[in-house]
Amino acid sequence: MTSTKQKAEILDIKDEIRPPPETIIDSLASGGGILCAGLPRTGTFSLAVALDKLGYKHVHHVIRYSKLPDQWYKIEDCSKRHYPYLNQGPGESVKPYTKEEWDNWIGQFQATTDLTPFFCKELIQTYPNAKVILVTRDFDKWVTSLETTLFYFVFGWVYILDAIADGLSGHHSTIGLKAMMRGFFQADSTMQAKINARKVYDEHHAMVRAMVPKENLLEYNYADGWEPLCEFLGKPVPAGGEKFPRANESDWLLSARFETRILKSILGVAKALKVGAPLIFAGVGWKLAQRYAGGAGSGMASTALSTGVGSVWQNVTTALGF
Repeated sequence: MTSTKQKAEILDIKDEIRPPPETIIDSLASGGGILCAGLPRTGTFSLAVALDKLGYKHVHHVIRYSKLPDQWYKIEDCSKRHYPYLNQGPGESVKPYTKEEWDNWIGQFQATTDLTPFFCKELIQTYPNAKVILVTRDFDKWVTSLETTLFYFVFGWVYILDAIADGLSGHHSTIGLKAMMRGFFQADSTMQAKINARKVYDEHHAMVRAMVPKENLLEYNYADGWEPLCEFLGKPVPAGGEKFPRANESDWLLSARFETRILKSILGVAKALKVGAPLIFAGVGWKLAQRYAGGAGSGMASTALSTGVGSVWQNVTTALGF
């Protein structure tokens, strides 16, 4: 389990205005940088904290920068322009981000972590001189981890509630994350994502190994500790026998209890409105479900509302006294 101190260190939300890319030594835009290409749920938090400890001051992790207003809108936009799966409408085409667009978004960072695998091919092409760290994990353990975290939040019924909270709060994390996950796994359900997972896993690792020169690639397992990582990056091993960080983002995801956070958000707004709150809840939920289920999963709107949202409807009306 991750300690309270570790959690605070991991999240370390950085809301300051960051300097332009050219002022950061060894940033991606400057021709250096690090791309952490390990798949989601391969310890991206741990690697972000490890890079912090090795002296890198600008390490991007999506959760760390989740408060930045344009973060999740960029993720949704980039996903739609990257993945053909998300562009099934007539006349729509895939137009990947240009180098200028990538520089404006992440160029000022010295390293990117959890964002990298979703757009790995583009990023390797855009930043060919970057060092690439490919963290590997047993396939079965990886899928199990996805099923209990990201698949649950993105493809499960709780997604509808999170989308409602997004709509009420003006936040966009749910929509951005779902677009990225749908495109990456070419799926609109947990079952479909699990079926595609083996192909995604094998093709991702093969692509990274084929694209990155051997001298710029480190295939890494956390069990190997600091030595191979430090040697690859030309950094000294942390003194005093410091253990490699094990910053488990599952703790943060699960302890956050998305269902509770979402329900509280809805209840707060509904209580403030008082009159007609159930109707507002239903209307907002239906509109968001129609809008964001999207693509091959458009049928998800009615299914999710009749199951997921329906299951909390009684709780909402009871809490409000209707």
